[in-house]
Amino acid sequence: MLKRGQITIFIIIGIIVLFVVLGIFFFLQKINTGGLGVEEDKQINVDNTDSLKIFVEHCQENTAKEGLKFLAEHGGYYQVPEPSMSISFLSASSKIPYYFYQESKNFPTLEQIQTELEVYLADQLPVCLDNFKVFEKEGWKIESGAISPEVKFKDSVLLKLNYPLQISKGESQQSKDNFQGRVNFNFLEIYDIINKTVAEQEEHLNYVPIGWISAASLQNNFTFELSYPDSEIDAVVYSFNFKEHIIDDEPYHFVFANKYDWTELQQGRGIREEVVSEDGTQSSGKLDYQQIVEDQRCYVEDICSYNLNIYNDPYQFEDYSPLFDISKDGRISFRPQDKDVGVHQILVKVSDAFGEEKYLNFKLEIKTLGGISESE
Repeated sequence: MLKRGQITIFIIIGIIVLFVVLGIFFFLQKINTGGLGVEEDKQINVDNTDSLKIFVEHCQENTAKEGLKFLAEHGGYYQVPEPSMSISFLSASSKIPYYFYQESKNFPTLEQIQTELEVYLADQLPVCLDNFKVFEKEGWKIESGAISPEVKFKDSVLLKLNYPLQISKGESQQSKDNFQGRVNFNFLEIYDIINKTVAEQEEHLNYVPIGWISAASLQNNFTFELSYPDSEIDAVVYSFNFKEHIIDDEPYHFVFANKYDWTELQQGRGIREEVVSEDGTQSSGKLDYQQIVEDQRCYVEDICSYNLNIYNDPYQFEDYSPLFDISKDGRISFRPQDKDVGVHQILVKVSDAFGEEKYLNFKLEIKTLGGISESE
């Protein structure tokens, strides 16, 4: 009869044998699947053509993300058409399109943007694939045909790729040509907001639709900025920042421009040459606003005030700024917060009883008290 100690020894030996067998089995499996010696960051098995498919689709999705960001920074275009505006804050390209050039509309359709992304993929996908060098190092020979991407915007971005590949290693030969992909990003929601902005602009071709954009930003939780570049007269750059639409952990940023015909407004002229009020008083057809409007500077937590009607003329004033609400008689007074720090372009409309209008434009710089230089 075996004693308890001898039984314990046999159990221990059995456990050791089991682990040895499992270790050998795991090692053989790693060799059969090519798992040893492969770069972990690629996460591909270069001895298996299924991994080649994974690699191509991974590159397709990453390149599509880059393309979506590039197109947004260029108004939905990969190759920006004319008319366009040159701006300085873009690194890859210095142009954005005019959606409206005075009364001419140049807004891309959803289908056009899909095509632009397809062209981007065809051009930029080879950069990610890098001639399949990671596979060729392991003895694969890969011959490729023409890249033909297809993009569809649904609740996510659907990708199809026709890309003929002839794959060989030793006596083994295979071919692959169709690849799929998806980017979990709803571009349709972005396009819907931009499209409605364009529709609102089309209703009032010569006016900045600031009221509609402000309401839309609150309803759809995005922020926006309007810039009035010194280099382009009568032009406005629209920048929409979609905080809830994320690609690679960054909010989606969409930019475009509109060009207006503000010649008459700059001269203080109204649309009508002669207008008569209800009491019989005749308008000169010109809003005679005489006050010189200068750029302003304010500091956080200090009262920021500016009177745009020092002569107490019978004008009415309306602002297009989220910073403050101007009084009807032209007085601005508010207390800036930390979130307001920066340079803001302020647009104010002045009107009279005859319906004549003029637009005032000035810069308002908001600084922190700690940002005051010694020279100030």
